[in-house]
Amino acid sequence: MKRESIMSHRITGFACMVAVIGLFGSCLKDNGPIQDFSQSPALVGFQYTGNSAFAFSQSLLPQPGDSVQLEVTLSVASLTQSTPVSVTIAPDQATLDTYNGANSTNYVQVSSATYSLANGGKVTINPGQQIVKLLITFDGTQIDFAQSNALALKITSAQGAKIATNLDWAIYLLKLRNIYEGNYVLSGNRIGYSGPTSGSPVAFTVPLSGTYLLPTVGLNSVTAPFADLGGLTILVTVNPITNAVTVTDDPSNPSGFTGEGNDGAPSTYDPVTHTFDLHFKYINGAGNLRHIDEKLVLAP
Repeated sequence: MKRESIMSHRITGFACMVAVIGLFGSCLKDNGPIQDFSQSPALVGFQYTGNSAFAFSQSLLPQPGDSVQLEVTLSVASLTQSTPVSVTIAPDQATLDTYNGANSTNYVQVSSATYSLANGGKVTINPGQQIVKLLITFDGTQIDFAQSNALALKITSAQGAKIATNLDWAIYLLKLRNIYEGNYVLSGNRIGYSGPTSGSPVAFTVPLSGTYLLPTVGLNSVTAPFADLGGLTILVTVNPITNAVTVTDDPSNPSGFTGEGNDGAPSTYDPVTHTFDLHFKYINGAGNLRHIDEKLVLAP
């Protein structure tokens, strides 16, 4: 069976180029006529950068209402399509099985209780349209984030166009995004002591600045910058009842220091201003105390 595929989401002219050569054959054949690509069929598929599909990474809050918009593209030889194209999209376990086999992964297809497809997964591309969006709404309260979750979808039918078999599937790899995750603006100071305690003389004070992503680790934990120490991170865990914060070494990115932990004023999180106010310490390799006052404010 002949396989159809989209090589460009805006094919309006089908000029002679390498991408089209690879799909339809050469534009110019030795001692032969020029191909007439205006007779090529309309093709429908999911929108990707390039001419092959890949999985999307999607973070979800553990609550209802998170949504994404999956783009469906129509590629036609002429500037406009004179008739509407109807597309049906549905979950597809076989697509996920193929992905797991090819990538040595073990993603589990989420149940229908965890998401909904707008209009039951039916999309209409009207004349003059090239890209339409399918709204997918998730309910994070129904997802077990302790396992590797995914939502695999496939275009199962199309009326008025042929399905591009290289772009007919979409997979969302789902992971937890807690309420603390985001980009934060850092300010504060790293204070160096010439001894192991805060009673030792202060050797230096270094101001802290920058914008950092605090990614999700668990339901109430994120990682944050370990002052200005070259990519090292700390694990920040919020008590959701008191908003008290515990600072520990990040087990996924261990610093090699000793004595890490809260120090001085209490470390807290303000849910109104979305601000972490952290006070912690560590002992460096020379046995000297380093104290950090670090404030992280969610970027607008």
